[in-house]
This record gives sequence, structure tokens and C-alpha cells, in this order.
Amino acid sequence: MKKLIFISGTPVSIIVGEKLNPKHYVDKGFEVEYWDLARIYYDEKKLAAYFGGNKRYRYQFPKENIFVQKSQVKDAFKTLNSDVVFCHVDFNQENDYWLRRLFKRYCIDYYSGPRRTTEYGCFQKNDTSGISHFSFKILSAFRSRARVGYIQQKICNILYNYTKYYQKPIFVAGSGTLGRNEMLKLTRSKKFVSVPSTDFAWLELPKLISTPYCTYVDDAVIYSPDQSMTKGKSSTCHNLTEYSKNICKVFDTIEKTLGCKVVVAASRKYKYPDSKLFGGREIFYGKTNQLIQHSSLVVGHASSGTWQAIVSSKAIILLWDPSFIKAKNVAVRQASIFFRFDSYHVDGVDRYIFKKYISKKSKTIQ
Repeated sequence: MKKLIFISGTPVSIIVGEKLNPKHYVDKGFEVEYWDLARIYYDEKKLAAYFGGNKRYRYQFPKENIFVQKSQVKDAFKTLNSDVVFCHVDFNQENDYWLRRLFKRYCIDYYSGPRRTTEYGCFQKNDTSGISHFSFKILSAFRSRARVGYIQQKICNILYNYTKYYQKPIFVAGSGTLGRNEMLKLTRSKKFVSVPSTDFAWLELPKLISTPYCTYVDDAVIYSPDQSMTKGKSSTCHNLTEYSKNICKVFDTIEKTLGCKVVVAASRKYKYPDSKLFGGREIFYGKTNQLIQHSSLVVGHASSGTWQAIVSSKAIILLWDPSFIKAKNVAVRQASIFFRFDSYHVDGVDRYIFKKYISKKSKTIQ
């Protein structure tokens, strides 16, 4: 029986796990395992923080092996034979050159993806995206050069790109022209497999709500797993009270203007004890794409969850908020540039809704 091993040094959430869909391969006759390398890169406290917002946020694979040292991984590689292939889930997200070397030494094939195009791949060379993106790139460059091991990693990258010292993936999977260009450049693989983006629901799903509604795509500003694990700060918001006041004001305006209720689509990064933060409005977990498909309007920040609105041809409003940390508002701006949507200060929504939606109310309300 052919064996497929998913391997990752980055914690795998239920969101990522469901997109990888190991069950599909089990149904196709593969023996499926997951090699968890996260403890090689992060201590238990940081991993607990990553999954601290929701006890069900961690994805459970059919069979899992946990490694805490690189030597354990090396020993495990010695036991493998030619009927195994790896899916390198987090290629280049951690310092994984040692792993690429093991693939080479033991002649083990691997692939990477499907992965979403990053913010760097979203901007073409001739894109006049403005000073915010330029500043973001400069800041990222300074941060990377200040990182410990920067020179060593640059040398490894040169060896990877121009020699056969490290194993390259037999193929990479992704979506679209930008995804193809970025993944082939990153991995130096010779083959790209184009697949439908896993960020969208391509087939229509059943309605969850029978009456007209607006979907707010929750960005879990109250608890960010990435921030909690790497920065030691759980929230991407300076003032949750101000955030709640601001977003509820937007909800009130939408409900009065369009005559439909607002519901909250939560990503499962954080399990809310109640809905007070959103003014008592109903919260749905893990149903974002399904809600957007039948929604009258979509409101969000920088979450990839809002992308379903494009496929489903839904009107969308992106908001930036003074209560957010700077990086989050920059991300909102980048999203608006890439998708050519206008982004609005949370206090400017009244004018936007009156100008854009009052005259189209009969068309936007389904």
C-alpha cells in the first residue's frame, strides 16, 4: 500500500487540515500519517498558546507521530522505503533546509501544496500599490536581516537554488497564474499542478438562514493564534471595548439601511463565551463560505474568508479600525489594493452604505 506522510514544523489547525483533506487519500487507498515537527521549532508553552483560543482548533490526523528532536526524524527516515511520498505542508515557513537534506540523502520524494499565494505574490512588479506596500516590504526586509541565522539561511538558499545538495519537490500544487509563478520560483520544482483554490466553496451549499442577512467575517482580533505563539500577545487589537463599539455601530447601520440582520462568521480560531462582543448577534463557526454564498452583503477586514465573496459575486466592504495594531490595518489596505476594493475607516461606513447601497437595495437584498 502506498503511504502518504504529511509533515509540518508549523502547527496544523483544523482550517488547514480540512483543506489538506487526508480522508480523501485514505479513501483512495493510501496509508496516511502525520509527522508533527512543531516541537522542534516551538516549546510546549507556545504551542499551547497557538491552540489556546479554542480547544478544537487543532486538526486530528488519522495517525500521528510527534518528534521533538531532528535526530528522531533522521532515524525515522532510515526506516522508510520507496513506497512513501511526503506532503511538505509548511515548505519554507520554518528553517527546513535540514529536512530537505534528509529527503536528498534518503532519496525520498515529496511535494508541497496546495498553498495560497502570499502577499508577496499578490503584487506584480508594475503594481502601483502605494507607499503602504512599499513601506511594508522595506520593513520586512529589515526584520529578516535582523533575524538570527540570516547569513546561514542565505547560504542554504543559494545551495538549494543552484546545486543538487538539497532535494526539490517532485511537484508543487497551487492555484492561478500568480500562485504558479510564486511556487515555482520558491521551490525550484519543475512541475506545477494547478488545482481549484481550497479557500473557496465552488459548489453551492444549502442556505443556513431563510431570511435576508449580511455576513460579517470575523478576523478573531480578540485571539490571534499566530500572534499568541510568536509574539506572546493574543490580540491584534489595542482596545477590545472600542473595537466592539465600532463594529456594532457598523452592524446597526447596515441593519437600518438594508433592512436585514447581521450574522457573524467565525473561523474557529477562537471560541467566544457569548456574543456580547458583537452586540448579541448570532455566531456561526466554520460556515463562512456557506454563509457568504447566500449573503446580501459581506463585511470584513483582512481575512481570507472574505475571498468567497469574489467567487460568489457578492458586494463587500473592507474596514480598517483605529483600535487595530498597525500591521492589521496595513493588511486591510493590501487586501483592498489586490482585489481592487475600497477600504474604509470604520467611522466612514455610514456615507459608504448610503451612497452605494440605498439605491441598489432591491438588487442586493435576495
